Amino acid sequence: MAGLRSGATVSYGAVGELLATGLVLLAAGVSGAPLFALSATGRWQFRTLLIHVGAPAVGVVLVLLVLAALMRWRRLVRGILVGGGAGLVATVGLELVRITGFRVFGSMPGDLPTLMGMRAMERITLGPNTTSTVVGYLDHAWNGAAFGMVFALLVGSFPSHVRGRMWWATGIGTVYGLLLALGFVAGPVPRTLGVGGVFSTVSLPAFHTTVFLAHAVFGAVLAALVLRGGVEPLREWLRRAWGHRPGTDDLDRTDP
Repeated sequence: MAGLRSGATVSYGAVGELLATGLVLLAAGVSGAPLFALSATGRWQFRTLLIHVGAPAVGVVLVLLVLAALMRWRRLVRGILVGGGAGLVATVGLELVRITGFRVFGSMPGDLPTLMGMRAMERITLGPNTTSTVVGYLDHAWNGAAFGMVFALLVGSFPSHVRGRMWWATGIGTVYGLLLALGFVAGPVPRTLGVGGVFSTVSLPAFHTTVFLAHAVFGAVLAALVLRGGVEPLREWLRRAWGHRPGTDDLDRTDP
């Protein structure tokens, strides 16, 4: 297949991996936190969204992981596994901040994963039980894993020749986490929790501080682990997969 520019060619395998990567990004992106935010608008039930959107999207990610392994699409396999695993670990860091804010400082209106579980099991009027709590925390964990996959596949690790790449990685990861926090506080969920309202027991500054700090920790830990996991940077993979030839542009001047 002819490349998009002179001096570059692309294989059908690379096109397949790129398309599969796009599908993983889409599935991971729609199967996590956006579903809870959508349910907070009151237009859809969270349980319905999980069954008809979330579960199929998770299945798509798993099928594409198997396909990527069979096709030896190493970057996609590593991006899913490393990104997902890093997202799970980073979620633990987020939870430490959130639970501290909730239990110690009273800066959260309630236990969000527990609320997610009650909505998923339609127990809002009945209260949580063991099953709903487990479901809520599992969904929360998947949210972290999904955001981890997105970060790993879009950013990856920094090239080895970049100086101070751990600082760069954690810095970009922190920005990523803060953007996730911004999306959360700007969405419909805080309003449905009554944060900042007349009868709210939680002040907006305290709530925002906890949310942004928790997500900053999430992003920093995520990026550090993705860096350690060695996911090839997307830019480097594209240059290699597209059959880039030395001398076709100025980027080659930085190569060792």
